[in-house]
Amino acid sequence: MWVELIINTIITTVLGLIIGTLATALKTVVDKMKQKEETENMQYDMLLRATRSLLHDCLYKECTHYVKKGKIGTNALKNIKYLYEPYTALGGNDICEALFEKCLSLDIEYDTDGAKEEGEYL
Repeated sequence: MWVELIINTIITTVLGLIIGTLATALKTVVDKMKQKEETENMQYDMLLRATRSLLHDCLYKECTHYVKKGKIGTNALKNIKYLYEPYTALGGNDICEALFEKCLSLDIEYDTDGAKEEGEYL
């Protein structure tokens, strides 16, 4: 009878220790996974912001150049449209939208210098 009680106590204690250790290990793994996911989400957000910033810079410079010039070539217009689409999809602002609209209303110079076709400058 005492032997059974001692064995039951030992088994209960050992099982409690094992379950407690496994629960702690599982919590540690889950916490590390959450931290990794948060880091990856932050990095993804920063990449999107950096991409949008680079597109903004290119669009702003290109559009400002052609607005000042008062006219735009067909290939330059295609290039600006190519930049503008992902820029707006990434949440670009009204500054480049206004400049883009001005570029669309500029006089068009038709490129005849054998310039690359749309998509070839990617």
